Amino acid sequence: MKRKLSLFIIISLAASTIVLAQDSHEAADAALQEIERQGFVGSVLVARDGNIEYAGDFGFAEEPTSTPSYWIASITKQFVATSILLLHERGELDINKPVSTYLAGVPDDKAGITLFQLLTHTSGLAQNYAADGISDRNEALQALLAADLQSEPGKEFSYANDNYNILAIVLESVAGQTYERFMREQVFVPAGMRDSASWGMPISGTTFVPPVATPLGPAAMQRNWGFRGATGMRASVLDLFSFLKSLENGVFLSEEGVDLLQGNHIQTAGGTEIGFNWFSRRLDNGRYAKFSRGQESFGGNTVIYIYPEQGVTIITATNAGPAETSDGPVTGWSRITHEALAEIFLAEKTN
Repeated sequence: MKRKLSLFIIISLAASTIVLAQDSHEAADAALQEIERQGFVGSVLVARDGNIEYAGDFGFAEEPTSTPSYWIASITKQFVATSILLLHERGELDINKPVSTYLAGVPDDKAGITLFQLLTHTSGLAQNYAADGISDRNEALQALLAADLQSEPGKEFSYANDNYNILAIVLESVAGQTYERFMREQVFVPAGMRDSASWGMPISGTTFVPPVATPLGPAAMQRNWGFRGATGMRASVLDLFSFLKSLENGVFLSEEGVDLLQGNHIQTAGGTEIGFNWFSRRLDNGRYAKFSRGQESFGGNTVIYIYPEQGVTIITATNAGPAETSDGPVTGWSRITHEALAEIFLAEKTN
């Protein structure tokens, strides 16, 4: 059995390869081929100043004849946030109004929670996964609103999928169409996202879904409010890049809307700036980054990092996990590949 490389060794390999190859593409090939030998199966994309500079699929026994589409987990949330902001800019809802404005039967202790607080994880809701396994919308909403609040709305940041499950219900209620149809017609198609789909939707003929670490079986085709809004979306790395370009080019939102989506609304004690499931901070290496990350226990593991000061975007995705938990020092393949690529494409160039 081959020994798995540590993250430190992999990054060191990537950095040293820059010196030997004197070419970022050759360095990236060498680094990713080494990571591939350790078990990585997935896709990567690097763009500079809005243009794709490097992209590829790695670890497949045979070169895919169709586009790999990966479960992107919590990155789904930014698509829901974009949809809510789209309705906000159309005047169909107001993100500063309480959720009770748009949904009936909200308990008194939660009636004042605003859409903005749901978007920024400051609603006071806990991470209960309350809607998981529920197919009926009203039943899901009741479950999501049944638990006690863990803090007063608006007082503190506490990440919870339940916030975005509720936002998906608001989206359906206000738009008057299913969550899946809205996402397809209002987001995927305008952005040119050809290999993206929501939980329960069929796989198109041009799309290949790489095997996940833990097989899903028929569950992935079942209606489930636990996988609506918070998670449950598939996309290729090119689709994710197309979405970012669409934001940049004003396809969905105004410049002010994009600032709301990615902007600094609150800060954690550690200095992380919170957007609508976008996060920003200056990393240990001194570089400022905007990022969105997602992982599923069954293997979906994707990251998006934008480095505004360098004009570089890095997207990496896998369905092979592993899931990162508090039980030990586990790092998912998408984060490992991102770190390797960052060392190469963000390196200071010298003559």
